[in-house]
Order: sequence, then structure tokens, then C-alpha cells
Amino acid sequence: MDLSIPYNGDLNFLQMLKENKKYNIKTVYGKRAQDIIGGGRARYDITGYDEENLKKAIKITKEMGAQFNYLFNAPCSANSEFQKEKQIVSQIEELINEYDIDIVTVANPFLLKIVKKHFPKLKVSISTIARVDSLEKVLEYEKAGADEITLDYNIYRNFSELKRIRENSSINFQLIANDGYLFNCPWAIYHFQLEGHDSQLEYNNVLKYFSYCRFNCKQKSAKDPTELVKGMWIRPEDVEFYEELGYKKLKIIDRLKDTPWLMNVVDAYTERKYDGNLSDILCSFDTFEKEEVNTPVIKKEDICEDKIQSLRNYWDLKPYIDNKKLSKLNFIEFFRKNKTDCRNIKCSNCNYCENIAKQVVHVNKENASNVVNNLDVIKDSMTDLLKRKC
Repeated sequence: MDLSIPYNGDLNFLQMLKENKKYNIKTVYGKRAQDIIGGGRARYDITGYDEENLKKAIKITKEMGAQFNYLFNAPCSANSEFQKEKQIVSQIEELINEYDIDIVTVANPFLLKIVKKHFPKLKVSISTIARVDSLEKVLEYEKAGADEITLDYNIYRNFSELKRIRENSSINFQLIANDGYLFNCPWAIYHFQLEGHDSQLEYNNVLKYFSYCRFNCKQKSAKDPTELVKGMWIRPEDVEFYEELGYKKLKIIDRLKDTPWLMNVVDAYTERKYDGNLSDILCSFDTFEKEEVNTPVIKKEDICEDKIQSLRNYWDLKPYIDNKKLSKLNFIEFFRKNKTDCRNIKCSNCNYCENIAKQVVHVNKENASNVVNNLDVIKDSMTDLLKRKC
């Protein structure tokens, strides 16, 4: 299985991958914190790296025999894409001529049209943010000229649809391996819109972004550990079943993570095995090489707009998901054999994930309760702070 890996701003990370031939790296993806189109992460989230750093990263990428994928995957440009075609084309020309990129990722169908009109040889990958979750959507993007699609992770356990898509399309696909967020998240579309706008240059001077949607996600997982099993992650041990269907590429996330964390994840998916806590390799958690400590109770006076990221220990859930036990329980077989489409089933009429969670997930109940309460305080306080600035 080929891997697509994130660039986190650390050149040493790419150098380590380059020097070890066991890693099958096909693409490296990344972007600047802000640009004309924006991406799928807010600018405050991005580890800052300047233009020279990015150029060096792309050079190392080429030296390891991989391609660099620049992200233009904000889902919404507030219609500015129709007025700014010349500026968009100019920025892509710069990225091709001065940075030597190979691929761009988009989530906007009109951007796909712009790129293919002006740069017919430039590969275009469709972001998971475009929510391509059916054969019908795949065929439309294929007809429009897309070279690759990252399928919506909400169908990763729908093996019958994955089979139908692969058998009836000639396009390349990649699947996100280690996303740990909610299945069919009700805040996802709004979340991507918020982060996309925050990473666009024209919104440079607007009010500071805070992750209201992600906080809701964290709360729901803290309230109900079943959500941790329902998340559409692909275990390293289960990669072979996706290969059997004809899928050949995994995308590792997240570019916000540090190098030791990312190396641990790349190792896990290269070796097709991870012993211990599955949440160590899921991007929504911070358990790798971290001991669980008691989650403190936050006070309203602790919260200020400029220090919201420093409050992470107040909301960071640290679950233990027993990956070895998931293997013993043959977790993925339920979905493979039953050809289950979780989008069409009410969870309370199934309870499979709930039963599995009772056997493999451990969450400190007091810490989880504190996370839920702390996030209520943080969300209310931040909302009040931002209202007063309007």
C-alpha cells in the first residue's frame, strides 16, 4: 500500500523517511498557513514554515522519489473564485515554476475546472472535504478530469459500496487511515468552512478563529466511548482487506502533529501492526508516549482569546483502545460479512460498536466528566469574548 504523508514543517521528518527505504511514500502533502484559496486547517493551527522551508521540503520529497501535493482544499471561497480566476492561476503558476509541485488538492468543483483549463498536465486530487461517498459522485469528478479522489471516510466500513466504486471507476483513490473523529459528524461541513475561511488571505484581519466544532466532537466522545469505536479509522492490521478491493493508497494525517508522533504512525501502517493503544495513532488524540494525568477543572477567569491552545490539558481526552483485543474480536469482520451500511442503520438497533466499546475502550470517568464540563465553560467563555469584539 502506497502512503501519502503530511509535511509538518520539520525537514528532519522528511529526511528520516528518505533515508529509510522501508517506507513506501508516494506523496507528501502540505501548504502555507494562508493563501488565496485556503485549506482544511485554520491558520493558527499550522506549524509555521516559510517559503524557503517549503521549497526545501519539496526538494527532499523529490529526492525520495515521491510527489508533492499542495492543498487548495478549502470548501468555500464565498464566490470569490469566480472573480479571482487570474489570481488563482497566477498562484498555481508560482507553485509549479518556483516550488515544483506535482499535484494540487481541491474540494471545490469549479477549482477543478480552473486547474484543468489552464494546467491540463497538473494532477488534481479531490479532497475528502468534497464528501465523495458514492459511485455517482466519483463518476462526475472522473468525467470532470480529476486524477485522484480521497473518498469520504464515512463509507470506509461500507465494503459493498467500496467494492462498487472500485469496480466501476478507473480513477485513483486514497483512503484516510487514522482519522479519529465522529462518524457522520453533524458539525463537519461547518467545521471545514470555518477552517477554510480562516486560512484564506482575505480573512487575515477578521476575528480570531476558535475550534467550536472540534470541541463539540471532543465532548460527544467524552460522554459516550462508543463514539471512539464508531469513528471511521482503518487499523494497520485491516489494511489488507481494502487492498483486496483494489485500493492502493493510504493517507496518513495530520500535518499538525510532531515528528515522533508521525513516525510512530508511519511505522504502524508500514508494518501493518500496532500493539497497545490504538488512540496513539489516531489524529484526534494525544496519547502517544503520554501518561494519563487527572484532567483539571477549568475556571472562567483562566480563559482568554490569545491562550486558548495552552488550555489543551483541560479538554484533551486520553482513552485507551485495546488494539490487540480488537484483533482477537475480529472487529472488521462484522462489516465485511454483513455488508453493513452504517448510514442506513440506527445505531440503537444494532449496538455492535457499543458492545465492542465495552470490551476494548477504557476512559477515566472522572476525567471524561471534567472534559465535558470544561468544554462547556470554554465554549461559552470564548463565544462571549468574541461577541464583545463584534
